[in-house]
Amino acid sequence: MTADLFVRDCRVVKPDAVVACGLAIRDGVIQAVLAPGERVDARRQIDAGGRPVLPGLLDTHVHLGDAQFDADRAEVLARAAEKGVTRLVEIADAPSEWEAAVALSRARPAMVRCALGLHPYYAAQFGAGFLEELERKARLPEVVAVGEIGLDYVKAEAPASVQREAFEKTLAACKAWAKPAVIHCRGAYEDLNAIVAELFPEPPRDRRFWGVVHCFSGTPADAAFLAARASIPGLRSVATTTIPSG
Repeated sequence: MTADLFVRDCRVVKPDAVVACGLAIRDGVIQAVLAPGERVDARRQIDAGGRPVLPGLLDTHVHLGDAQFDADRAEVLARAAEKGVTRLVEIADAPSEWEAAVALSRARPAMVRCALGLHPYYAAQFGAGFLEELERKARLPEVVAVGEIGLDYVKAEAPASVQREAFEKTLAACKAWAKPAVIHCRGAYEDLNAIVAELFPEPPRDRRFWGVVHCFSGTPADAAFLAARASIPGLRSVATTTIPSG
């Protein structure tokens, strides 16, 4: 028996509005996120089992290059595909990770692309020749964004001044190269907003956004400020942090 496909209405809360959308669900698994008013024509595409084929989901931020996935990386990708995730963006946080991210993208061209950057944890590695090498890599077809880059005044050991220099210069390069930025920010939204305001005083004319603030943790005012400058706050759950009990 083929499981039924149904659409459940939902609401996405944005800083300045509540936007209606729909979730196409089958077997308890989200198959697609639908725009307001969009309908699913289940007759349009049918797979070999008689089930409707719907647009897949895109995970914009994964770290499958981490050593913890060495033993079962292929299985992780297979499970993602089974759940309807058809595209992934592998994030390489430092130059030492860039080659592996590009290699994974080339090994899985139908599913994986990558972003290359310099996480604030590694801001001290910014120096002569860094942007030149990043630009060379960013021109590869597998590389769809630059990141993570950003500011972290909570966990990063690099001084704030070092982080700001690395972030500001790399973000300016993103604009020059027309590459979206994947931004990390923790405990530094005042400085982040100032840098974004200086570099991006207005939304881009040739695309929808300048980048995304990954795993957004700022205030509603921060979200509204960034959204107005076409930097999308990434609202997602953190599933990799251990929360102490008690």
